[in-house]
Amino acid sequence: MRVVHSLLRDTRAAAAAEMALALPMLFVLIFTLFEAGNYFLAEHKVLKGVREGARYAARLDFEYFDCTNSGFKNTSNASLPTAATIQTQIKNVTLTGFVTGGSTRVSGWDASDITINVSCNSTYDSGLYGTIPQNAAPTVQVVTGLTYEPVMGALGFGWKPILRAQSQAAVMGT
Repeated sequence: MRVVHSLLRDTRAAAAAEMALALPMLFVLIFTLFEAGNYFLAEHKVLKGVREGARYAARLDFEYFDCTNSGFKNTSNASLPTAATIQTQIKNVTLTGFVTGGSTRVSGWDASDITINVSCNSTYDSGLYGTIPQNAAPTVQVVTGLTYEPVMGALGFGWKPILRAQSQAAVMGT
């Protein structure tokens, strides 16, 4: 009985025992904060990318848009880029920040994750849009959705949220 009593009053290893109990919780907290910060950084980059892509498209000339078909003009004029080239440029600006492309802002983000929609409002007959041949206001919308890959994915939590973003801008021309 005396041995048990002396063990209960012994405090020489109390700090080590408390550290052994607290360390797993501290690691979980540190890794959770790191992963949350990385997620919010990736979300910010995706939001910034779609906003820049929509702004780039809004600065394209009116002659690139076809409001009768709600899309981009596919012209045979050699001096104008094709509809596919324009969409590729918008996707490049969205993904990389450069018209010519480069490394993506977020790993795993691909051009196939981006959708570009053009809609036209034909109620304008004066002002900026009254001077273009179609008397319509083209609006470009850039939409994306990609699966976020956690940095700590090897830990086996299975958390893979979808990063979604969209932005639209009215075409103002060059």
